[in-house]
Amino acid sequence: MSEAPDLTIELFELLTKIDNRLTVIEARTDRIENIETALGQLTRKVDTMKSDIIELKTKTTDLEKNADFISNKYEELRGENSAQDNKIRQLQKDKQSPGEQKTQQSTSLSGTPPTDNRKSQKRARHGSEAES
Repeated sequence: MSEAPDLTIELFELLTKIDNRLTVIEARTDRIENIETALGQLTRKVDTMKSDIIELKTKTTDLEKNADFISNKYEELRGENSAQDNKIRQLQKDKQSPGEQKTQQSTSLSGTPPTDNRKSQKRARHGSEAES
């Protein structure tokens, strides 16, 4: 009968080992569940970020299209404004008297306003009188 207590002790030791292994397995299972939960949260965050990125790309594309439209419209209006400025200048030029047009033409050609010939003739006379 001495074998019976030995079997009981062996059985008890085996049950203790099984219990310890089950405890380790349960702890690992809990860790795996925690990892799965964290992975699910990360997956949702990544999906949200992906949606946000797609939305931002769409908005950026729309903004680029709007900027191109505004730039093209600006250039178009700038060209129209330049054409209108040219028309206004031409109308103002057409309204000027012939004498004003000649003055403006000689100014624009030489870069300086025309001189009054009478003043230069007077200076020349005074200079020749002083020499005599």
